[in-house]
Amino acid sequence: MGKIPLIFRQYTIGASLLSVFVVVALIGVLSWSALTTYLNEIFFVSILAILIPSAILDLKHKDGYLQ
Repeated sequence: MGKIPLIFRQYTIGASLLSVFVVVALIGVLSWSALTTYLNEIFFVSILAILIPSAILDLKHKDGYLQ
């Protein structure tokens, strides 16, 4: 399998960041107390939502495991 283009990896990271910002903003608008109560969990899930797609593309780009 070929290499993953840099622009595609950048778009993936951008889409992940945008989705995290939208979800956190919606939670904040709908229920500020839920946002402050579950801040640690929201932070953890946000980090996972950003890192997992990037890690999968990086693995596919470098090693070709996911053919």
